[in-house]
Amino acid sequence: MNYLKIKYLFSGTVKAGYDYLANENIIDYVAINFKKEDYEYYALKITGDSMETIMSDGDYVVIQKQYEFNSGDYCVVLINGEEATVKRVYKIDNGIKLVALNSIYKSIEYTFEDIKKIPVKVIGIVKQLIKNFN
Repeated sequence: MNYLKIKYLFSGTVKAGYDYLANENIIDYVAINFKKEDYEYYALKITGDSMETIMSDGDYVVIQKQYEFNSGDYCVVLINGEEATVKRVYKIDNGIKLVALNSIYKSIEYTFEDIKKIPVKVIGIVKQLIKNFN
């Protein structure tokens, strides 16, 4: 069994599901049941409800660190170098679209110009969800 450090990347309160300040503090370790291979992985604790019904507040996600993604992947996105969020990310004609699964949150689109200027950067892909049933 492999073990990963759980990094608490999301802090703050939910306001429209997109305003999490990115901090990297190790809060625990989690066992994963797949080979780590040649990729770098890290685990994050989910805060907020924008990804309900799949990911809930207190769940953990195992992230494969990578910058490329397929349209529709669940990704960790870093916005303005400070705010991080987990969303379903789609490639669109003029950029990307971040989609929350909870219908009370609106999708956000970033043009290629926004991506460079703000910046907006995919920093990992969700590979495993660990539900917290407490």
